[in-house]
Amino acid sequence: MEIIWWSLPLHCSLLRYFASRPLSDPSRVATMHTIRSSKSLQRLSSWQMYTLACVAATVGAWSLSSELYGSLKGLVAFEHYARWVASLHKFSVAEKSVEDSVVGGLSEEKLWNAILELDNARQQLSVIHSATFEKSFQNMYLATRILLLKSLRTSSALLNMGMVEQLHSQALSLMKLATDNSTILTSEFGPIDRETEGHLIESSATCMLLSRAFFHAAGSSPLAALPTRLPSRLARFEECVMKSITTSKEDRVEICNLLKTAVAALLECSLCVPPRFFRTLPDSKSPLTITPCWPETTSRVVAPHEALALRVEGSLGTKRLGKREIKGGVDLEIAVYAEEYGGSVGTQKLERLLLHRTHVTDPNRFSTSLLLPPGSRLAALGAVLMIRVEATLVGTAGRGVVVGYGVVGKVEVKSLAGKT
Repeated sequence: MEIIWWSLPLHCSLLRYFASRPLSDPSRVATMHTIRSSKSLQRLSSWQMYTLACVAATVGAWSLSSELYGSLKGLVAFEHYARWVASLHKFSVAEKSVEDSVVGGLSEEKLWNAILELDNARQQLSVIHSATFEKSFQNMYLATRILLLKSLRTSSALLNMGMVEQLHSQALSLMKLATDNSTILTSEFGPIDRETEGHLIESSATCMLLSRAFFHAAGSSPLAALPTRLPSRLARFEECVMKSITTSKEDRVEICNLLKTAVAALLECSLCVPPRFFRTLPDSKSPLTITPCWPETTSRVVAPHEALALRVEGSLGTKRLGKREIKGGVDLEIAVYAEEYGGSVGTQKLERLLLHRTHVTDPNRFSTSLLLPPGSRLAALGAVLMIRVEATLVGTAGRGVVVGYGVVGKVEVKSLAGKT
């Protein structure tokens, strides 16, 4: 049985290469074409292909991304996985819409559509990721991106109407977004790769710069201090902002035009580096494994009075969480979820059947046995269910890091009359 494992490493060298080049760079296009035509793709596992598809989608190689996603649809074994891949594909489409907003010029309609698409992607991911999604890196990243787009949408509308004196509230909003980006960096999500870290720092810096310009344009004293060091990609953005600050307040048309350019540059900067979707422990090697009490190749039929036994085994594959060494074991929360089998993406109702906390003395080997609720309770959720398990760290170090995830299998519940 194939297991979803959340520790897939993104291809950092590929990310660094693309992060340093503009979207229209011919070498970027040529390199992606080489990857697409490479025979090495035939030797990749489904999850390696998925990882490359995520990279391709977030850097703008949409034809390659679609090709890889199309191949993945034929490789994933469970319908649940296919829905999961489809939800992330929707996220990549939403990112492309945001990028098109930059290329085609900012407009309220395009920004609003991008906000709706990102919000939809956030909802799709929340269905797949379960209850832990609300406190996850992915959710916080998407939430700040949506708020940023909303602020840019409002700012663009005010600038188009020449109402620079009303930019004060948007300046405050951007200052908060700068703080939120910094909060994501300091939260205990586990290690964050350098590309994502640089992206968050850059987003924070650009929000601070634009808020300073908005404060000046609105006639208020700038509260946001300029960062001492700025990434090189911010040079054009900083130039636009500084010009708007030094321009005479009476020249509203010039200020509006400069700030429009700065807003567009901020949106462009926020798209240069893709986010890392998966949090992982360093040097993690072994995924969580699920051992159900029925054959993996068949579904299990349960009676209303029957309860299913489930054994969860796994290994963290590391003795360190970030910079902290694991001493005396770790605490894990193991949650078992059920959802109705079938249906369209986003319509499944996720139900937590039980939550079990256990102390793991040896992180390299642990196991625990669980007893699911009887079939009568399962029947209330649906006639055919998919059961899945998720293990999450609850200790001080690495709190909230998902260390294992797996689909147990399909469960068919008998009716009281003995019929399915």
